[in-house]
Amino acid sequence: MKIVHINFWDKLGGAAIASNRLHKTMINMGINSKMIVFDKLIKDDKTVFAIDSFFNKIINSIYNIIDSRRLKKFRPFVGNFSIGTLGKDVSKLEIIKEADVIYIHWINNNFLSISSINKLLNLNKPVIWFLHDMWPFTGGCHHSFECIKYQTQCESCDLLKSKNAKDISFKDLNLKIKKIGLPHTNLHIVSPSNWLAECAKKSVVFSKNKISVIPNLIDINKYKPINKEYARKILNLPCDGKIILFGADMGLNNPYKGWSYLKEALMRIDFPFSILTFGGESQENSLNDFPFIIYNQGRLFDDYSLMLLYNACDVFVIPSLAEAFGQTALEATSCGTPVVGFNVGGIPDIIQHKKNGYLAKYRDAVDLQAGIEWVLNNTRYDELCKDCRDFAVKTFSSEKVVKQHIEVISTLILS
Repeated sequence: MKIVHINFWDKLGGAAIASNRLHKTMINMGINSKMIVFDKLIKDDKTVFAIDSFFNKIINSIYNIIDSRRLKKFRPFVGNFSIGTLGKDVSKLEIIKEADVIYIHWINNNFLSISSINKLLNLNKPVIWFLHDMWPFTGGCHHSFECIKYQTQCESCDLLKSKNAKDISFKDLNLKIKKIGLPHTNLHIVSPSNWLAECAKKSVVFSKNKISVIPNLIDINKYKPINKEYARKILNLPCDGKIILFGADMGLNNPYKGWSYLKEALMRIDFPFSILTFGGESQENSLNDFPFIIYNQGRLFDDYSLMLLYNACDVFVIPSLAEAFGQTALEATSCGTPVVGFNVGGIPDIIQHKKNGYLAKYRDAVDLQAGIEWVLNNTRYDELCKDCRDFAVKTFSSEKVVKQHIEVISTLILS
């Protein structure tokens, strides 16, 4: 059986990391898996194939300029919005022709268009679309927050603050309904969280498609508990005192990651602690006015450094306002580090309230503070850490998750 995964990157961003981990685990389990990306960052990986030729990069840049101009009249808006009308046709690539099963992951940045996806579906091969956010079934937003227009008809987009009923969101959603939804019976949707699966089921695009919930996986042999003092020494961190970890792609500037709520929560805590951050280069200037010590690790790309970070801290806080799954929460949990986060999106699939972490009320900085203090002052802290690790091993280990994918693939091939 030959499987091909399609994602914009092979390493950068949560979707790239998750899809690459799935791809590599399949290979390790004896499955013939390959990956197509637009921008290849791991140059020596022969199982990943890039289409980032000079010509394709020029075309992609032109597409991005066109979309930027189309969205210019709606700016500024907070959040991610992608127009799905421009992209590359990969259906004629030899690697696609040879594949028995096609996985679509995160294909925005004008890598694949809605029509490109339609051409893949028209090959009549089993296609699994692994959801990494809400874009596949909305009119263009990657997270809809409180908006539920995607369940009936996107129009006058709230994110874009559009006044036009038949705006970009209206056109994109209708194009998805026409080209991606029915009658493509060979399309199976996989969601990493129960919350995202429910959103997809309620959407007008995927309401009649088969939808399965399979979480992102974690290599429990890479992300594992180690001695906290040892981890801190390697990272040149103090061996005593409480350390709170926060990480996000784009750092403090990411509108989805809820830094303002964490900042308020931290300012309310009245015992000594330090902050450890990672994920963006622009964080230190934003933290200069804080009355506590901050250590910034910047962007990290290797599993070993991330494992050290999770082990070096006493609690990991993920105050996301929108989270399809919560890959960093899983990584921390697998390292035996308790996690505190808002009760939103896929976070409840990872955090068991007051068992391996704390689920705070949505957008409630006071309850977020209560969760952090509940972990740091917990008299059964060591048991809490053990519960984290045990839950990760039981639920998210690589082989267990891939076996769930194999079951879905088998059903698709036999149907």
